[in-house]
Amino acid sequence: MARRRKISLKRRVRKNRSKNKGHVPGRLMLDMGRSSSFRYRLRAILEDVEGSEPIFANINSKSANVGTASAKTYVEEMVTAGALKREKADEIIELLERFSKYR
Repeated sequence: MARRRKISLKRRVRKNRSKNKGHVPGRLMLDMGRSSSFRYRLRAILEDVEGSEPIFANINSKSANVGTASAKTYVEEMVTAGALKREKADEIIELLERFSKYR
């Protein structure tokens, strides 16, 4: 007697599935492969700023989890609040742009 061939359900599902269904375009976020270098350089920029620990933590978490655009708006808010100077903010924004990639 010949053996019956088993039909894989995965093949049927793959054929019927659309390739672009549910595709969400990536957004600029922190490159996690270089996150330690980013944190080192960010800490070096913020070393002479008073109360820099919460600013450092917020910039790091927003760039890694939400996106670099959110981190940039946070830096701009800190400039208007007077916690950061414009020169430091420009350095931080340039650092965010250098260490970001689409994820």
